[in-house]
Amino acid sequence: MRQKDDLPFAATLNRLRLAEHTAEDIKTLKARVIKGSDYPSEALHIFSIRRNVNDHNEQMLHNLDHQTHRTVKSFTHIPPSVTTFDVNSKVADLPHTLELAPHARVMLIKNLDVNDGLVNGATGLLLDLIYNQNAKPPSLPKCVIVRFDDPSCGLLTQQASTISLNNYPQGTPIYPIEVQEHVGRSETSPQITRIQLPLVLCFACTIHKIQGATLKNVVMSCSNIRQPGMMYHTFWNSFT
Repeated sequence: MRQKDDLPFAATLNRLRLAEHTAEDIKTLKARVIKGSDYPSEALHIFSIRRNVNDHNEQMLHNLDHQTHRTVKSFTHIPPSVTTFDVNSKVADLPHTLELAPHARVMLIKNLDVNDGLVNGATGLLLDLIYNQNAKPPSLPKCVIVRFDDPSCGLLTQQASTISLNNYPQGTPIYPIEVQEHVGRSETSPQITRIQLPLVLCFACTIHKIQGATLKNVVMSCSNIRQPGMMYHTFWNSFT
C-alpha cells in the first residue's frame, strides 16, 4: 500500500473509488490545486496526452544551459529492399534523434538489467555524456552517466564499470543498445536495425507511464482527462 504512512489520504482515495467522497475529501484535494508559477516546477509533471508531455519536456530542456545541449542521432541500418521507411520513425520504441543535456531528467525505456534495477520506467538525472576519442555530437556517445532516483538502481553496473565514476557520485553508465524491428507483420520481412541510447527526457510523462510507480513529489494536470478513473490512478500512485 503506497499510502501506508498516510492513512487519511488512503481513506480519501477509497471513498473516491466508490463515489462516496465527502465534502472534507473535496476540500483536501482542492487544497492541492496550484495556480500561476509559484510551485515546485522541478517536480515530475503528469499529463494525460503525449503532446503536453513533449511540450513540457522541450520547455524544461530549453531552460538548461544551451551550450550543454547535445543532439544524439542513432545509427540506423535500413536494408536496400526497404524504400518507404522514414528514418525519423521509432524502431522498437527507440527514437532516431534525442535532445539531451546534463541536469536533464531522463527515464529508461528498456529493461537493461532487472536484477540491477535498470528497468523500463526508472528515472534519474543525466550527469554527463561521454564520447569516444575524436567523436562529437550528433554522433552516438560512448555512454551517458545517470544518477537514478532510487539509489539501489545500477549498483552492480557501477561496480563493474570500466569508466571512472569518481566525478559522478552514484552515477551509472548507460550505453547505447541495438534493437531490430520487422518492416511489416511477417517475421520473414526485412528488419530495420537501430543503435541508440535507451532513454528519453522525463521532466514530464503520461498518466499511463506512471502506473505502478510510487511518486512522492508530482504536479498533475487535470486537462484533457478523457476516461473515468485516470486521475484516480494518478492519485493512487502518489503521496500527499
